[in-house]
Amino acid sequence: MVFYTIQLNEKFLFAILLSLVPIGVDGIGQLFEFWESTNVVRVITGLLVGSACGVAMGVIVDEIKTIHLFKKIKK
Repeated sequence: MVFYTIQLNEKFLFAILLSLVPIGVDGIGQLFEFWESTNVVRVITGLLVGSACGVAMGVIVDEIKTIHLFKKIKK
């Protein structure tokens, strides 16, 4: 049963998915032994994915904070 859904902007979702592409390309390239990844490439792709995950988590936490499941009880 779904109590609440998060509404995301299509542009925001596209930007999050687009930031995941470089680490996927790098991982697939290493898997099929097209190249050996260097530390610089790993840092760059890690920063992109880390930033995207951080922003996505921020949006999710912000949405959760706006849900009023519990009422404050005044004494």
